Amino acid sequence: MPRGRRPHGTLASLERQLADLNMRREHVIARIRSAVEGLSDGVSRAAASGYSALVVAGRRGRRSGAARKRTMSASARKRLSLAAKRRWAEAKKAGKTRLG
Repeated sequence: MPRGRRPHGTLASLERQLADLNMRREHVIARIRSAVEGLSDGVSRAAASGYSALVVAGRRGRRSGAARKRTMSASARKRLSLAAKRRWAEAKKAGKTRLG
């Protein structure tokens, strides 16, 4: 820091910021502990029931939106169907019994 310049902020504001950071840190630690306990609960239940612990714990960890099934619009299904029919028609005309 250059000489003669005062640091920005007072000691009181720095103490408030430090207290805020400590509260945030405690909150993050509590969330991590909660997540670890949730995972260990899944592992112990899986072991008791005879299932693979990794599979059960992995399923519990998913969020509802992440495991959502993708759907196609009706127009997209129609385009794919028409393209497949066109490929098969060309193959049939060429005397082929399978594509590829």
